Amino acid sequence: HAKAFDPSLRQYLSRDHFRVECKRDGCRLVPLSSNPIWLLARGSHRPREAVVGEPAMDLRHGDEILIFTGAEDVTYDGPGNLGILRWTFHDGPSASPREADAESPVARGAPRD
Repeated sequence: HAKAFDPSLRQYLSRDHFRVECKRDGCRLVPLSSNPIWLLARGSHRPREAVVGEPAMDLRHGDEILIFTGAEDVTYDGPGNLGILRWTFHDGPSASPREADAESPVARGAPRD
């Protein structure tokens, strides 16, 4: 990720933010640190904060995982943020023709303002 993201944004990126845990009954977002992250369910306009130590949050196709990027009010989109960093969850073969041969869920990340 060193080349993919602006140097000022890299300080907010970590492999320790979260993991996606998948089992037969679906996938879940598991926060791994106190770094702020939110889950924005597809079709919703109000994200829920994912907090380490609380139960994992169910993920559905089209949900977005949002990462804190320095907002003064410690939100994902507040004043002073460096852009909204989000991963959109796609649940395998039904996600798109390009992923038709995928065997497991994927999460894609890309900075977006």
